[in-house]
Amino acid sequence: MFGDFIVNSGKFNFTAQDYINKIFDLKEGGTVRWAGNPTEANININAIYQQRTSLAPLYNAAGREENPERVLAQADMILKGQLSQPDITFDINFPQNPGVKDELQGYFSDANNVNQQALSLIVRRSFTPEHKVILGKKSTIHYYQRAPKLLLIKSIISSHNHSISISLISILNH
Repeated sequence: MFGDFIVNSGKFNFTAQDYINKIFDLKEGGTVRWAGNPTEANININAIYQQRTSLAPLYNAAGREENPERVLAQADMILKGQLSQPDITFDINFPQNPGVKDELQGYFSDANNVNQQALSLIVRRSFTPEHKVILGKKSTIHYYQRAPKLLLIKSIISSHNHSISISLISILNH
């Protein structure tokens, strides 16, 4: 298979290990490039999950004075590299309140904090004041301060890459 696909719009159904089942919007301009084997496609896709939530736990985690305001928060999942094993990074934005990100710039300068809060927003639909995110009734993921990447989410996606490629292919066919 050969060719390029440029995303105009679409949905990304992200599911992993019966804990996460979320619909992301695909940001315009993402690409999928095939140069032979379809499973070896190179991707550059930004998937966005939005949720209205309280800022209080986020400000608590950042060591700031609590802010009880509820705002629209956006977790960006950026997928780059080979389709079967993408490099995954996260970003957090506040589309209607960009000053929030500016105010917490020091906290968000640590990629571990961004990863922790983005995954919390995706899984729990809220930010977390602690260094853990609860995925299920008795299942907890701990984040370590010096971890270079969010390896858990990458391993979940890598071990379930068949379902992700099916999701991407179904998007491409519609």
